[in-house]
Amino acid sequence: MEGSPLEVQFNNSNVTLTIDSKFTSELPRFDRNPFKLTLLMPAARETRRGEMNPYNSYSANSIELGGGTNLKNNLMVDGSPVGVGYKVAWIPNADAVQEANVDQNSVDASAGHSAGGSLSLATKSGTNDFHGSAFWFGRNPAFNAVTDRTTGVNSAARNNIYRIAVGNPIKKNKLFNFFS
Repeated sequence: MEGSPLEVQFNNSNVTLTIDSKFTSELPRFDRNPFKLTLLMPAARETRRGEMNPYNSYSANSIELGGGTNLKNNLMVDGSPVGVGYKVAWIPNADAVQEANVDQNSVDASAGHSAGGSLSLATKSGTNDFHGSAFWFGRNPAFNAVTDRTTGVNSAARNNIYRIAVGNPIKKNKLFNFFS
């Protein structure tokens, strides 16, 4: 048995993490925001805990990647930038994400026009098999725990998040469809 030595890259100092679709779909997360997968990187730190909902446009960019880079990251979906200033124009369904890539430190000119890291999501496409998922995340104040035992007041947090992702063939081996 022979092994080849690891290739050392001398031309960049990037720290990169790639997360595949199995991990993105099976990791239990409250926020269901695929950009938050960057928190799996050792040097990543979340800065805004109050904005965890997947539809909150500040939430995806509120991560520091190896330093004071809060709200300064480059966010992309399928190679297109989705960041509008500090906010995000569109956050895809976590079940529609095929792969998530995180580049920390100085990235090359193709992806690095910001002071922070680069977060890139690749979405799924259809296949020859029918596949899909659906879920509802509901939170009703009637079922919430008591937050203050002295007054007996329940938390008023209410949350309803619906998601669906469906892929199917239109013409076998030729044309596919994916909806999320």
